[in-house]
Amino acid sequence: MCPFTKQNLSEEEKRQISEYLLTQQKPNGNTRTGAVKELAIKYCCTRNTIQRVWKVAKESKKQGKSLNVKSNRDKCGRQKLIPDLEKLKRTPCHKKQNIRAVAFVLQCSICAVQRLIKEKIIKPHNNSIKPSLTDHNKITRLHWCLQAIDANSIDESPCFEDMYNTIHIDEKWFYMTKGKQRYYLLAGEKRPCRHCKSKRFFAKVMFLAAVARPRFNDAGECTFDGKLGIFPFVKWVPAKRRSKNRPA
Repeated sequence: MCPFTKQNLSEEEKRQISEYLLTQQKPNGNTRTGAVKELAIKYCCTRNTIQRVWKVAKESKKQGKSLNVKSNRDKCGRQKLIPDLEKLKRTPCHKKQNIRAVAFVLQCSICAVQRLIKEKIIKPHNNSIKPSLTDHNKITRLHWCLQAIDANSIDESPCFEDMYNTIHIDEKWFYMTKGKQRYYLLAGEKRPCRHCKSKRFFAKVMFLAAVARPRFNDAGECTFDGKLGIFPFVKWVPAKRRSKNRPA
């Protein structure tokens, strides 16, 4: 005997059962005695399951159709809801910035939207704002590019200068600290205590960075890496009042 009972049979098993019972059918339309029981033991199912498959096979043979053993389980249960995705395309971007807003536009649940994202039908997009260049900015950039062209190469094939004598200068802003900082401490180690006058506005320090084009010799070795330095913008002035940290 089979130690367990199958809940469902595959299409191939149903086809094998139907073909076997057709060979065991008697002239009066009944099957050989014991054939249903043998199939139930072989495929680990009940006799009612075998008889139900046999009933479908007899109906197909009676109507002269091909043997159809396809399961109807796809038609059962709640059908999958497919929202109208064209509504999302017609909606402006400022009205679909989160999952809840997308669910409101499509008139479906938040879980349905999350399923569409998982199936990659709807894709999240991180959009970054870009600077807008005016006509004066474009002309200024074009003028700077024209100045960088080597004057000796205009007649033959214009090319840019090597820029070995050009130094690029830019300022850099750095915050003195962060609102949240991660440390890795040992078990039992004292946790650091940080204080700041405002948790929203941190003190900033500005530096002047100067770099140039690196230079290489004939052997391909770097003789100058182009890093001139970073210089802080600070003022050293005497303290106005005396404190426990420093005298006046």
